[in-house]
Amino acid sequence: MDADITPVVVICPDATLLTALQAGFSRGQNPMRLLVLREYPRLDQAVGLVRSKGPRAVLISLSLPEPALDLIERLHAIYPDLPLIAVHGANSGELILAAVRSGASRYVGPPFDPGEIRQAMQAAPAAGAGPKGRMVAVMPAVGGAGASTTALHLAAAISQAGAKALLMDFDLPCGALEFQLHFRPDFTLADALERTADLDELWAKLATRWKKLSVLPAPRGWQAGPEIWARTPAVLASARRSFGWVVADLPPALFPYHGEVLAQADEVLLVCTPEPVSIHLARRKLEELSLNGINVRLVVNRLEGRFSWSRQEVEELVGRRVSFTLRNDYAAVRQACMDGGLVDEKQELGRQLRSMARTLIGIREPAETPAQAKGWSGLLERKFPLVEECLSASPGT
Repeated sequence: MDADITPVVVICPDATLLTALQAGFSRGQNPMRLLVLREYPRLDQAVGLVRSKGPRAVLISLSLPEPALDLIERLHAIYPDLPLIAVHGANSGELILAAVRSGASRYVGPPFDPGEIRQAMQAAPAAGAGPKGRMVAVMPAVGGAGASTTALHLAAAISQAGAKALLMDFDLPCGALEFQLHFRPDFTLADALERTADLDELWAKLATRWKKLSVLPAPRGWQAGPEIWARTPAVLASARRSFGWVVADLPPALFPYHGEVLAQADEVLLVCTPEPVSIHLARRKLEELSLNGINVRLVVNRLEGRFSWSRQEVEELVGRRVSFTLRNDYAAVRQACMDGGLVDEKQELGRQLRSMARTLIGIREPAETPAQAKGWSGLLERKFPLVEECLSASPGT
């Protein structure tokens, strides 16, 4: 087998459909290296395969629509530029629409023409096709609860997992992200609000690149009227078209334009600390947000301090389950701010922040196993013994 041929991943539990698809590949003039999975993988396994093999495309059978569409949607959020091709044994208009809405760049049905398959793999995802990028808003119950630090680490961990992520600072009174990361941006949120007409083409220039993460800081001393803030929905829509994930950092005191951020957010993380005022305000905000139909997860920061309440006590006080807890580690946060970076993942707090981000994306932390020493390919071999690698070719080659 020619190891230099960029592989194509084929995920298909339907044996009959897989045979027909492989026959379509074999009718082509040029060989293709196929990595075949006969089961739908977990998201972490699919991400590992994409990262390790760098496929030119992923073909996903819609034999079982629910897991297939879910996998397409989640992979599209992490890899918006990777061609995800939906495959099915019948040309179903309903399934075609569902696949495109989930993020599939193309739909291929029988008869599987090799030219059509290759054209589908070469085509970039259509602009505006599929769902918009997912958005998480992070807000504190009270100032100083650690929401900005949480938002920064959340967005950074998402980008480190391979997703195209944007961190937007809507905390105009504070604007801590610029300080935390030690950079002076050329552009800010103000520039995005003033250039909504051509914003889709400007993100690469407007957003400051910090490692793998794109950051749009808050402007300093900027005043704008209602007509400017009315463009917030357009800015958010553009950001979600251009990025797989958008993380919005919100202040404790919300203004009318923040309502659009909360309304568009797929999830809201409310960060509080185990202290009386913070708990009281967290409960009040939870009630207000829930009344407006907004999905909220509670994050308790600085837990396990010397005089703090326990997780169970916090849940009893707010009347809501705690989704995530972060340990109290002022020294680690202070050092990260001094260094202009993130809390070291050697610290327990750093591992907790990374785990929270991966949970939100839907990637489960893998357990240490002998197969892990061989990388993701070893994990896939252990979990998917039916992973096949073959080279398609036209008859007679």
